Amino acid sequence: MSMPNRGTQTCAAPPYADEATGPFHQLIFTQTTGFWRDGQMHVAAYWNSTLRAHGVLVPGTTVVLTEDRTRDSQVTVPLDPSLQPLLLRGFDARGMIGRSLTYWRARSVVRRLVAQASFVLLEHVSSVAFLAGVAAIATRTPFYLEMGGSMSAPSGVVVRKPWRSRLAAMYYRGVERRFAANAKLLIAVNAHLHETFPPSDAPKVVSYHSLIGEDDIFVRDDTCVGGDVTLFVATRMIESKGIDDLIHAVRRMRDGGRSVRLNVAGEGEYLPELKKLAAELQLEEHVTFFGGIPAGPKLWSHYRAADIVVLPSRGHYEGTPRMIIEAWAAGAPVVATEIGGIPNMVNRDADGLLVPHADVDALTEAIERVMDDAALRKRLIAGGYARARAMTFEGRLKLLKSAFEQHLPGLLPECG
Repeated sequence: MSMPNRGTQTCAAPPYADEATGPFHQLIFTQTTGFWRDGQMHVAAYWNSTLRAHGVLVPGTTVVLTEDRTRDSQVTVPLDPSLQPLLLRGFDARGMIGRSLTYWRARSVVRRLVAQASFVLLEHVSSVAFLAGVAAIATRTPFYLEMGGSMSAPSGVVVRKPWRSRLAAMYYRGVERRFAANAKLLIAVNAHLHETFPPSDAPKVVSYHSLIGEDDIFVRDDTCVGGDVTLFVATRMIESKGIDDLIHAVRRMRDGGRSVRLNVAGEGEYLPELKKLAAELQLEEHVTFFGGIPAGPKLWSHYRAADIVVLPSRGHYEGTPRMIIEAWAAGAPVVATEIGGIPNMVNRDADGLLVPHADVDALTEAIERVMDDAALRKRLIAGGYARARAMTFEGRLKLLKSAFEQHLPGLLPECG
């Protein structure tokens, strides 16, 4: 890639996609935002690790990031050096008109980049990936999808959208059908996503987005054996994640004489409301908000200190939550709601307990069941370890490498 000065990891200005020239071996189009700081491109820790798998397998992979120069998140890290970054200029635009103009301008930039690529990876669901996929079909560039979400609402959940969003969803669903007819490979974080995607003759692979390495697995026999029982949740602080249901459950358990506390890791627009709720329920001493914590040793330490890990989502689509895999690797029993791909991921009563979403009574009862039943806890812990060992980052690399060798000839380097 010919990008004098601006395309290196040490320059002082971001490498813009509209200034980049190819050829490119592999381009990844993702909704992930990036911003320049201290001579490095920073992205969300989770997406850095997700993208890294492709960069490790295909050295020199170029990732096209949307631009967000205004948000310096607590959970951002330098982009993995196996990936060469490009920023879509102006993607920090706000408002319908500003974003519409930005997308219109991006179409020509994206198409020019795709035309210079040998292979294209589309991170789905992503509006930028939709642009790139349409361009790949037009230019007959081989492309494949890695699906972490769905255009379809979770079963049993009614999602109210303004008319503009409904029209956009109809358009994108039509584009999905074109992707299904032309993609060379479909990779999903669980089988449920393959089921919600339009029918396709493309090969299908399930590959979990795990950030856990084999050395990160922490072995213990039991939990809930000390004084206070510590619950833990690590996720985005948005209303549909159901953290308020969990806070209400803590209040009920404490009112019933249970010595229980809740630790919360994550950031998002709903965090002030959650802190306000904890104060209203007089739980300030028993609910702790840590803010965003990047994936890594500090976050793993919170899982290892937890007696039970709870994911109470009630409306947000869940594919294969990495939080559950991280809990399994830390030897923490899991309680989660039956949303999206979670029922396909968690084996009921074998490696986790499942409850209906938006049901505080059921959530409370499940947590108390884990607290009171040592045999159940140990079964969930043992089952979780078996699942975590099959979902390590190293295991994901092997699975992807095998899929690429079989279905995408020419993508991997000859020495790979």
